[in-house]
Amino acid sequence: MRHHTVETSDRIEFGTSFQPASRRALRSSRTPLIAGALALALTACGGGGGPAATDTAATAVASAVMSAPESKPAPDAAAIAAAKTVNSVDQIVDDMKLMNDVPLAGIPSNYGFATGPGQIVMGSDPRGSATPSWWNPNDQRFKAGGWWNTLIPWLVIFDGEGNDAANTRVELGELKAWVKSRKSGQWTLVTKGPVEGWNYPKHLTGSDVSSPDYRTHGDNRRSVRPAGGNAVFHGWCCGKAAIQGNDVEAVHITVQARLVLHDASGPDDRAKAKYLVHVGGDYYPDASVSIEAFAPAVYNPGLGTSRAKLVRQDWTAISFTTIDVGKVEPTGRAMTESELRAAPPPIE
Repeated sequence: MRHHTVETSDRIEFGTSFQPASRRALRSSRTPLIAGALALALTACGGGGGPAATDTAATAVASAVMSAPESKPAPDAAAIAAAKTVNSVDQIVDDMKLMNDVPLAGIPSNYGFATGPGQIVMGSDPRGSATPSWWNPNDQRFKAGGWWNTLIPWLVIFDGEGNDAANTRVELGELKAWVKSRKSGQWTLVTKGPVEGWNYPKHLTGSDVSSPDYRTHGDNRRSVRPAGGNAVFHGWCCGKAAIQGNDVEAVHITVQARLVLHDASGPDDRAKAKYLVHVGGDYYPDASVSIEAFAPAVYNPGLGTSRAKLVRQDWTAISFTTIDVGKVEPTGRAMTESELRAAPPPIE
């Protein structure tokens, strides 16, 4: 296993002094999204915004009829399809090892994330001492060896070169983050939930955001109509999840996606769609620390990012996992492929 020497120092106590002032809660918790993984690409080649989704599906309550056989509702075909096993260990490895399925439109090819493969930045070492040398906040406590004890998963939907779809949306299942314990060797689901987010410029920094064309499908699924042009959809879920930083052996972040029609009465142009998703995550020292605390840096260095993978008409899994089969920062920590295969995360 590639790893950074593990120290036993206690976590840094940052307190509440870094609470964002007069910022919307969700935005300050996840700005500016994909962060260090993309900054890594920029450097190597030389939050998050928005309100929470408020739509929720109503719960149907059926009353029993004693004098007649029970009438059961028709099964939800989308839910049944989503319940099938979609992911596999081979796919998890490939999502970090392979290049992007197609180049990302509007992204210079010398940016690493424009072409792939997956990248490890901090990986499974949630400490400031595991952040890259090119990430330099003024407050040097963020470069020290104390444990960072929260995690937030995220994703980005890009349009790929050659996309010719105008009536296609990307439907997303729950975004999930699993952490493997150093002590027990067991994988634990630390957070999951429906994706929320905003449209950002393709450079993925700053606060120049806009509302996406966003729909709710049941309790846990969402769909987005990618804006194209100079915009991408950046999504996340569930706020900063508590983790035990000194017990992180590995992290697996995953989502399932498929192409659906925007207008059911319009032309089916899903075969012309080239929409790609990649996923990643960020650590924070604790839930009170915001992006502003990292000034002059305007991003979080992050765990890393998966390759960008085309979304298909059938459900497809896209995963970021801390394995050393793609690009790995010298300070980052990742398990080997053989270690992953010997004890993989739950496959869904």
